[in-house]
Amino acid sequence: MAEIFSEEWMVKYKSLWNADKEHIKQLADSDFSSKVGFGLQNEDAPRVLIEIDHGIITNLASYNNEVLDWDLRGKPDFWTTVSEKAPNLMRLGLAYTSRDLKFFKGDYATMVKDSRLSDAFIRCIKFMSSVYH
Repeated sequence: MAEIFSEEWMVKYKSLWNADKEHIKQLADSDFSSKVGFGLQNEDAPRVLIEIDHGIITNLASYNNEVLDWDLRGKPDFWTTVSEKAPNLMRLGLAYTSRDLKFFKGDYATMVKDSRLSDAFIRCIKFMSSVYH
């Protein structure tokens, strides 16, 4: 099993994301292009950078001090739970309110109010679970 945010994980995650044409279309229709970091809360910086251009991951690499639009970090137990079972919006909301998932940059409240973005966010996290199944 690939360790979360490892090189092997990044290859699998990018492949899953870019193979999902519906997900890409949803983000492209929203004109979504962004630089997103993911990592662990107890670390000084995210572990990975995901560059998204109109819904397609164009770059997924180890984070190297890039300027981010979104920086999401979870507690290790949160990422373990995600790897075992894909969460729904309610579980992600609970993780956010319990501080198991923190937005160091980006606005969770704005994102969940836009169903196109919240649906895409759920799918983004579900891809993380799919890496392991």
